[in-house]
Amino acid sequence: MPNYVQYSLQHLRKFNDCDVDFIIDKQHFSNDVKSLFNKRNITPIFSDEFSKDEDILALNELTWIKAKHPLGPPTTYKSQDNFWHLTMERLFYLSAYINAEKLHNVLHIENDNVLFYDINASGNGSLAYEKDKISCVYRHHSGEDSTLFSFAIIPHHRMMYDLCKAMIFLVAMGERALQTIYGFDHISEMHLLTVYRNAGNLHILPIVPTLYHDYVFDPFAYAAFMFGTNNFQPPGFFDTSDLIGRELGSGNLRVIFSHGRPIVITGDGEGEVPLFNLHMHRKNIEDLL
Repeated sequence: MPNYVQYSLQHLRKFNDCDVDFIIDKQHFSNDVKSLFNKRNITPIFSDEFSKDEDILALNELTWIKAKHPLGPPTTYKSQDNFWHLTMERLFYLSAYINAEKLHNVLHIENDNVLFYDINASGNGSLAYEKDKISCVYRHHSGEDSTLFSFAIIPHHRMMYDLCKAMIFLVAMGERALQTIYGFDHISEMHLLTVYRNAGNLHILPIVPTLYHDYVFDPFAYAAFMFGTNNFQPPGFFDTSDLIGRELGSGNLRVIFSHGRPIVITGDGEGEVPLFNLHMHRKNIEDLL
């Protein structure tokens, strides 16, 4: 199992004693992984059991995404082939599992997210999610929003079912229609999630400090600034076309570690807000272990 995943699980258990389920292909469930899961009290959920799910089969019949993007993007930590298809498909496996088990109040994190706080923490708004919508993060980049499922709170299993049905409908429109109607330069699950959000179906978690929330959440930019990325950017990187990047670059926001946890500080130094997670796009993290 990659080091960055082990690092994520280590921090998850450092701050949380909740039930943790990990969706994994049975072929990857080696003795080492089994030992790690036992050590961290993590339950494996084998994705193979859901491969015949009707929504997964429906998505996979729409093969143009695989044909259009057969290779993963070039980075210092190679992504899997058929990257954009797989990033979309993983949402369908998540839906199949939580609908089979009829789960409520699920926190989904991708395995490159590092948590620094208790997901059951109490407080004024706590994780600031809505009971009638899935809550997730977004990235405002070059005037276009991308909605990310890297950190998502799912109040009810039916919401994932509805989301996947909507994504099948959108993918079935075809690439040209999606680009013409919505102006996307390419099609990914982030773009389709944005269409779904713009229709009022998703709630967005705060990514910059506000007066109304206990935490902020990292879609990508805070971890990129602190540790660099897989795309050859070093620590200290910020993208001025990104909302968070502009704030970090201008000094309106700072992000530091305090007592082993990240916090976001406003430019005047008067406001400090805990950063609940770091979304680690840099996967080579041996020096952090």
